[in-house]
Amino acid sequence: MVYAPLVGYTPHSNWTEIAEKMYLPFDAEAQIIPEYVGMNGSIDIKQVDVGLIYYPLGFSWNQSQAENDLFFYSKAQSPDGPAMTWSIYSIVSAALLTTGCSSWTHAIQGSQTYLRAPWYQFSEQVNDDFYTNGGTNPAFPFLTGHGGYLQVWTHGYTGFRAMDHAFYLDPSLPPIINGSLKYHSFKWQGASFDINIEQEQTTITRIVSKNSNLEYKGAVPVQIGGKNPSAGNYTLLLGQSIKVATRLPHLAAPFTPNNVAQCVPVTSNSTWAPANFPLAAVDGSNATVWQPRTTDPSSITLDLAGMFPPPADSVTSYDHHTISSAILTWGESPPVSWTLEIANMSSGPWEHVWSQEDVKISIPYNATKYIVPVLENGNSTTQAFDRDYQGRYVRLTISGTQGEQNALKFGATVAEMALIGK
Repeated sequence: MVYAPLVGYTPHSNWTEIAEKMYLPFDAEAQIIPEYVGMNGSIDIKQVDVGLIYYPLGFSWNQSQAENDLFFYSKAQSPDGPAMTWSIYSIVSAALLTTGCSSWTHAIQGSQTYLRAPWYQFSEQVNDDFYTNGGTNPAFPFLTGHGGYLQVWTHGYTGFRAMDHAFYLDPSLPPIINGSLKYHSFKWQGASFDINIEQEQTTITRIVSKNSNLEYKGAVPVQIGGKNPSAGNYTLLLGQSIKVATRLPHLAAPFTPNNVAQCVPVTSNSTWAPANFPLAAVDGSNATVWQPRTTDPSSITLDLAGMFPPPADSVTSYDHHTISSAILTWGESPPVSWTLEIANMSSGPWEHVWSQEDVKISIPYNATKYIVPVLENGNSTTQAFDRDYQGRYVRLTISGTQGEQNALKFGATVAEMALIGK
């Protein structure tokens, strides 16, 4: 109603009545917005929908509800859904989360999984085969997928939102981007800006617009989001710059206290199921999973010292780590067995830390009940080692699966791997 006159439109007389009768359900126990009344944790959704309430709509009752929606629906998302879905989760993760790097996991889920040679355009779905895709040819090129991915960069890591009262930003970077992101001629109500997002700080410069007739007159209000250390209100005249902090959630305290594995570089000796990248096993969110393409023994190798130097109050050491226990959150399909090894060099020699055959689940997942997908919940195994172990590289090997095997016989899932350090 308020904004209709801004575009020269007269609101219809029944708009207020319609707005007052609109119903947005809320599950008080789960603290989420359900897709429908009576929904439980077994739902398998086709594409992002509830996630759109936070972005681009910009609605939430509170931080907790918004985070719960993100975790629940990104976990419940069908891996065969359309490309734009994961980009929305990436943007929402960048805005909401203060630890971890799942925004990058979602960004590559929404791009690498759907890109097709030779021009690397987006397909609508993961499966392009008419005969195995329910008799459907996905849209190609899928412009919604292109648009979603572009918004990861324009709205995700800048934190830009189209506000009417100020040029709003909340810049952040994932660990994979160890350089900077540069944006030229960002627009807001006739004003233009250059933005340079670096690891330590972000520089926002107001530049002359190409069309001087539309130039914003006077000082432009700039607002930096509330999670940013430089949060607050600023103004910029032509030619002026301000420097604010760049949020680096991956360098914040990990979700699991003393976890030295969160967001470290990770590689795998095997291929993986579509959208289920190795990084997902250490990105601080068990709404994402690593899943090898096969049930044969498959490994991921973590470089515990490969990230940027950690904060001064971190338990980590830059050349090696001491680990005393592990929390393995498996997700939907736990393995039959797992083995953990540690080494000082990526080539070995590898020292055996722990093995477990016939994996038992210490915290089982109940799909008929809503469970917030955080590290403490859902098909988890917690193991204290017989002694402390030291090294830089850790290798997790899994074999078999206790989950339902689909036609492609993918392997087990690892939603999050936490290594507790000293």
